[in-house]
Amino acid sequence: MLDVLGAMHQISNCRLSIGDQGLAPNDCLRLFHKLTNLFLYQSGQFPDFTLMQKPKTAYEYLRSCKETDAHKVVKFLDSLQELEHHLSELPFPVPYCLILLGGLPSHPKRAFLVDFVGSSPPDTFTDEVLATPSTANRSEPIFSDFFRSFVQHPFYQLLMEGAPPTRTFFYFYMPTNYESTWFLPRPNFRLFRRCPVYVLQILTDSKHSMILDDLEADRCLLDINEILYGQSSDRMWYASPVSVEGFRGGAV
Repeated sequence: MLDVLGAMHQISNCRLSIGDQGLAPNDCLRLFHKLTNLFLYQSGQFPDFTLMQKPKTAYEYLRSCKETDAHKVVKFLDSLQELEHHLSELPFPVPYCLILLGGLPSHPKRAFLVDFVGSSPPDTFTDEVLATPSTANRSEPIFSDFFRSFVQHPFYQLLMEGAPPTRTFFYFYMPTNYESTWFLPRPNFRLFRRCPVYVLQILTDSKHSMILDDLEADRCLLDINEILYGQSSDRMWYASPVSVEGFRGGAV
C-alpha cells in the first residue's frame, strides 16, 4: 500500500470537458495529434509549432541543406510524420495514450497520460468495438473550446514546463490480442514510480462526469496506478518503435 500511495503523490490530474457528445474515433486521433504537437512545442522540443502541423512537402527543401540544424529539423519532422501515419492504423479511441519525455521509457523525466475513457460511451472500449471502422469527424470549434480551457488551467503550466531537447517516446494501452506489424508489445512495461505523471482526463458533460467527489477521485487514481505500475490480464502497453529527438534552434 505504501508503494501505491507513493506513486499517487507523483500524479497531477486535470479533467476537461469535450462537450456534451462523445468523441468519434477519428476525433480522438485528431485530438491526440494536436495534444502531441502542443506538448512537444511548449516543452521546448521543437521551435516551430506551425511547421509541425504541415505535410512533408513544406520542409522537403531542407533535405538538400548541408547545415546540421536543417538535418535535425528533417529528422524530427520525419519521425513525427511517421508516428502520425501509423497512429491512423490504431483502432482509436485508444483508452490511454502515454507520452514519455526524456531518459528511457522505463525511467523518463516526465510522463503525460491522455485518458480518453470518459470521452465516449462506455461500450466504446470493448474489444469488439475497437475493431470497428472510424466514424465521421467533429467540427473544429469543439477543439477550439477545449484548448481554450486547457491553456487556462493551472495544470497546463506544470505539464508544459520547458525542458532541454531530449527524446520523447509514445506508448498506447491496447488489448493483449492486438496485432500490429509496427507497434511493439511491451507486456512488462512499468513506469518508474518516481517519475512525475500528468493525467489529462477528457470527458463529456453528460451524467455529471465533471463532478469529482473524493471517492471517485480515489478510484481514478487507483485505476491509473494499476495501468502505469501494475499488470492486466487483458491489456498491455504497445510502444512506437520511433521516438522523437528534440531540437532547439531558431524557427525554420
